[in-house]
Amino acid sequence: ELAIMKNIDLSGYDKEYTNVRDAFLISALCGGVRVSTLKQLHKDNIKVLRIDGEDKKCFDFYAPKTGKFRTVPIHPVALEIIDKHNGKIPIIKSEVTSNELLKKIGKICGFDSVVNYTEKRNSEIVKCSKKKYELITNHTARRSFCTIAYECGNDLLTIMAMSGHKSEKTFLDYIKVSEKQHAK
Repeated sequence: ELAIMKNIDLSGYDKEYTNVRDAFLISALCGGVRVSTLKQLHKDNIKVLRIDGEDKKCFDFYAPKTGKFRTVPIHPVALEIIDKHNGKIPIIKSEVTSNELLKKIGKICGFDSVVNYTEKRNSEIVKCSKKKYELITNHTARRSFCTIAYECGNDLLTIMAMSGHKSEKTFLDYIKVSEKQHAK
């Protein structure tokens, strides 16, 4: 789905659609960086580190919410996006507006399968269903990063270090894999 989102043609839409999509992809591919942090990143936060004998570009930044410095490798697709934006991180004007645009982008991408889930309302568990695009928010990028990193076989402590999660219990709520994926 990230590949579909990356390759969808948004040229007929306002430039904000492209910025929101590109920022979402960077977050989903680079540590699940929160939007509040992503908005503060600039090209000075991109450092080259020597890892396993290779030079790798990484985001090096202070995460205000956790009060810690983080270093996160930059995925090659995220580097493409940054290059496309002349070495800059795409600018998101408003988190609320970007959440609305992400739903529209998801619809354009055809993410219209129905998702069934439960929700707690007034101490009751209620069964709900929505189209997948209706559920996409900036926070989905954080969950996507954690799930993808887990599916790729990364250990929990490494993923938590990149995502900035302090608690394993909270972190495990982010991993969304099916029973078949667990069995695999």
